[in-house]
Amino acid sequence: MVRLSLVNMYLHGFVQPDIHEYDTLSSEERWDEYADVILANPPFMSPRGGIHPHSRFSVQSRRSEVLFVDYMAKHLTHDGRAGIIVPEGIIFQSQKAHTQLRKMLVEDYLVAVISLPAGVFKPYSGVKTSILILDRALARHTDHIAFFKVENDGFDLGDQRRPIDQNDLPQVRTELNDYLRRTRADESLDDFQPPLGLVVEKDRIVANGEYNLGGERYREVLASKSSYPLIPIGRFYRKRVKSTDPRLTPDETYELWSIPAFGKGKPEVLKGSEIGSPKKIVYPGDVLLSRIVPHIRRSWVVKNSQSQFKQVASTEWIVFNSDEIVPEYLRSIVISDAFHQQFMQTITGVGGSLSRANPKAVADIRIPVPPPEVQQEIVAEIKGYQKVIDGARAVIDNYRPHIPIDPEWPVVGITDLVSDNPHSFKAGPFGSALKKDSYVPTGYKIYGQEQVIRGDSGFGDYYISNEKYHELQNYRVTAGDVLVSLVGSYGKTLVVPCEFEPGIINPRLAKISLNPKRMIPEFLVSLFVQEIVLEQIEALSHGGTMNILSIKTLKGLRLPMPPVDDQRTIVEQIEREEAVINGNRELIDHFERRIKGAVGRVWDWDSC
Repeated sequence: MVRLSLVNMYLHGFVQPDIHEYDTLSSEERWDEYADVILANPPFMSPRGGIHPHSRFSVQSRRSEVLFVDYMAKHLTHDGRAGIIVPEGIIFQSQKAHTQLRKMLVEDYLVAVISLPAGVFKPYSGVKTSILILDRALARHTDHIAFFKVENDGFDLGDQRRPIDQNDLPQVRTELNDYLRRTRADESLDDFQPPLGLVVEKDRIVANGEYNLGGERYREVLASKSSYPLIPIGRFYRKRVKSTDPRLTPDETYELWSIPAFGKGKPEVLKGSEIGSPKKIVYPGDVLLSRIVPHIRRSWVVKNSQSQFKQVASTEWIVFNSDEIVPEYLRSIVISDAFHQQFMQTITGVGGSLSRANPKAVADIRIPVPPPEVQQEIVAEIKGYQKVIDGARAVIDNYRPHIPIDPEWPVVGITDLVSDNPHSFKAGPFGSALKKDSYVPTGYKIYGQEQVIRGDSGFGDYYISNEKYHELQNYRVTAGDVLVSLVGSYGKTLVVPCEFEPGIINPRLAKISLNPKRMIPEFLVSLFVQEIVLEQIEALSHGGTMNILSIKTLKGLRLPMPPVDDQRTIVEQIEREEAVINGNRELIDHFERRIKGAVGRVWDWDSC
């Protein structure tokens, strides 16, 4: 790990990294040293055998995440700042140590909390996390704490973490910077209403003694002007819930719906003796709502079992069933924005690594209940919209641009396709040549993976000076260059457009300047998603925890090279297909808004 840390720091511009290896939690060796800036992603799990911390911690605990945060906060200088990634348990859990830690942070250190979506660390960990922003001087200066919520980070939340269009991180970064600037300048926060966040007075956080750091808990509940009766949802809790323990028949087969099973779309089929802890028998027409963080807003209506086995559900589901309400209507209500805002205020920490909604508190949430015929009309409307969405998603999921490879086409090395100009095929500068302290507010753009993965050359705001640009001119980009990601999401590509900001590539990219008489950039980009190339990239890439595609192995690719006119024809066809795909994405956005509108009509919510 020390070697990896040394290399990582060197690549990020720390020419003489200074790393000390010792047990922070059990050793007092460097206790009296302090730092101006701390950036950390400490271990989420305690090691086997537990932790045996020394006695100088202000919070007494054997939980590694508690001790690490305590250590880092206490080892900031008077004006020190920190950014710490923590598991969600730090935010919610009600154990004495967790509460003491949050109390200390709120009173003396914490200025902002950024909630991240569950799965950002997949495939290594599915634990939901947040970022704590500490600033000792600012925390003593302000009576507020800001909360921001990241729904999407530019990648899907599956194990493969494939790039997607939605990315809230740049917006949250802008809002956080604005909040910090206003607070440092002692400006009023009355008109500060960040779309992805909210500012909360410390008095509200302190009020009940929990020091809960879940931002949604403090969001103002909306006032309903619904013309329909507002009824506590607890009225629809199913009264005949039966525990399958101990009356479960050991030799009988059951379909078990757990949170993971819901994610896979099918239940586990188990013998009664294999099920274990108490479960709830569920019946067709029951509505199930997950009460566990981070798997909130998961709900489904129980259907008839295809196998005719009895169906049981884990106790992490709240179960509804009533003749007074249409199941599909109730499901649409419990996953709506209006219900979700109130639901999040019922979350409590109850041990372990997960937090849960309190069913008794959820029962008090009032929902609009129109007449059955109106419920059925809303359900029919939503089903119509959902069919369109499902069809559009199927088109997107199944589409892959395909190039029919003609066996008559010559296959050449990729280096035979580049122009004769110097530096036509080049990886970015070594880390020490492009350090963070070289960045300036405006100047020549630094192109990196954020542009390539998003497919947007205009994204990003990292720049270098004119002097630095000329020093690194061998790495400058030109119109028509193909940029290739080399690390992590390796093999992703982007064509530099005709109108672009002059700049250079960073160490995580390679640039390829093609000979236009041999291959056009758009065709090369299309080749990079074909199996004939993906298989080569997979074979040529290497790395430990992060896959790496070096410039040497990239130059080993061999590619089919049809005539340039044929390349243009193929690219035009693919562009027409992609226009249809983009139309399907717009269709999904449109009908998702229609669904929200259909549910919103019965709530008729306005902000207080």
